[in-house]
Amino acid sequence: MVKPRLETVYDLVYPTARIGRREQGATEVEQRSSELRELVRDNKVTAEQIQAGLTALRAARQRKTQELAKARQNLPELMTLRQEALLVLNGLLD
Repeated sequence: MVKPRLETVYDLVYPTARIGRREQGATEVEQRSSELRELVRDNKVTAEQIQAGLTALRAARQRKTQELAKARQNLPELMTLRQEALLVLNGLLD
């Protein structure tokens, strides 16, 4: 019961670390970042296209923040105080 919840938080905090554990593609934030980089590198791209890329990246980051907050919400209830302290020290909980 704890492991899946902890893995969800870990994957959201450290998305590149999950590559070795699971066969998953890039996160939405990684995809939107890559797309925006490509737009910025192309001198033929319009300001509107860059603005759309910025908006998409910011929205993806906001969704990730909300998802992380939700994932973190119930995790401390399942931990001892010592475990919670270790998760805070490691950046998995606030």
